Amino acid sequence: MNISRPDYLPQEAGLYIGSPKVLRQWTDHNGHMNLAAYLIAFDRCFSRFCDQTGIGPRQIPLTGKSIFVAETHLVYRRELLLGDQVDVGIRITHFSPKRIIAYLSMFHRDSGELACVNEQLDVCVDLATRHSSLFPNDVFTRLALLHAREAGLPPPPYAGHGIRMPDAVTSARTDP
Repeated sequence: MNISRPDYLPQEAGLYIGSPKVLRQWTDHNGHMNLAAYLIAFDRCFSRFCDQTGIGPRQIPLTGKSIFVAETHLVYRRELLLGDQVDVGIRITHFSPKRIIAYLSMFHRDSGELACVNEQLDVCVDLATRHSSLFPNDVFTRLALLHAREAGLPPPPYAGHGIRMPDAVTSARTDP
């Protein structure tokens, strides 16, 4: 990627892919960034990453391939308000010839705090058949290089987590 990485962004954030700002239309009745807006912000940064990797919207006419998100999991760590500037990094934690697991981290620029993470399973899709497909060779090579470059980093803190509530009652409530 050819965008300048903010100095404060930890190495564990991976490759720097963007810096959206919380827009008015992204805020809700609570006065903070709405859950859907996090996905919009992550998606815009991820699309930029895909373009730079060779599998983004700009390459569809050339390759006939794209990436579809098959599953996503968000973890919110810090509230974001109107006008807050954030920076987003990406790590490829797992990959295969057809799929990747991307771990995106969003940091509040002024405080440096982790605001949100988005772990997503992405699938390469042939748009003619609408079925999964092998990544183009050059894309697979770039993903492999990125994965290898980040192999020495500590595991992302929320990777592989599902929704948990350890102290929850597991049976349904019954009223007398």
